Amino acid sequence: MTTDPIKKVAVVAPAGTASDDRVRRGLDALQSFGVEVQVIPTGNRPRHYLAGDDGYRADALRRAWSIDVDAIWALRGGFGSIRTLQTLGGYADPKPLFGFSDITAILAHAPVGWHAPVVTQLPHLDAISRDALASVIAGTYTSIPLSQDATVLKPGRAVAGIIGGNLTVLGSLCGTPWQVNCRDKILFLEDVGEPPYRVDRVWTQLKLSGALDGIRGLILGRFTGVADGELSTMRDLFVEMAQDIDGPVLEGLPVGHLQENVPIPVGKIVDFNSDSKELTIQ
Repeated sequence: MTTDPIKKVAVVAPAGTASDDRVRRGLDALQSFGVEVQVIPTGNRPRHYLAGDDGYRADALRRAWSIDVDAIWALRGGFGSIRTLQTLGGYADPKPLFGFSDITAILAHAPVGWHAPVVTQLPHLDAISRDALASVIAGTYTSIPLSQDATVLKPGRAVAGIIGGNLTVLGSLCGTPWQVNCRDKILFLEDVGEPPYRVDRVWTQLKLSGALDGIRGLILGRFTGVADGELSTMRDLFVEMAQDIDGPVLEGLPVGHLQENVPIPVGKIVDFNSDSKELTIQ
């Protein structure tokens, strides 16, 4: 998939806040990609774990969509995106939103978006993730890299739109007007600090809610922060999850909360072949 190069970026904080040092290092890393950066203030002081009141954070995102920039970039995740959904409204002039983790709540229904590192994660990316992000910014990104240790859990091929993000955040949308709909879609997932029983709980919630009805495929990213003694249980759980999918399933998408976090074009059509371990943007 080739797109127009990204030259101007607006940075917003629709969820959590960050220290001045983390913000400075993140903005420096973003500017190192050769983009012009404009920071959109939230309008008031941080509120505990939030970057500002709900209305201010939603308004900052709306303002970012309305100005002359090529993309919107989330400062960090944390928590708070779901609290903006009621007041966020529509997208008058949609521009691609970059972010992940808690930003999944907005990405799940944004007209265009990239599941990609937030600003505060940028200084810590590995070379593969950084190179992939540079390709997105240059408008030349065509193939999503998979990990060398990728494991086929169910063989097959699917060509469909790709959606997903943080499993826990997607689970929190169940029962709301923003519940994710995976029908005729390929779902990708990642999470951090969640033991197997909690991953099982949220997956079961998605399944029982009907969110997974008609799903075409599943790609599992990194589930980090799991105790060593629970890794084998998590692998067994992934095998069980694959049995719920009528389509290809693969573990080994390099997305997550550590150094690996390659960009995923949410909503775009991809060609997913778990046999050949290829994921190509159409």
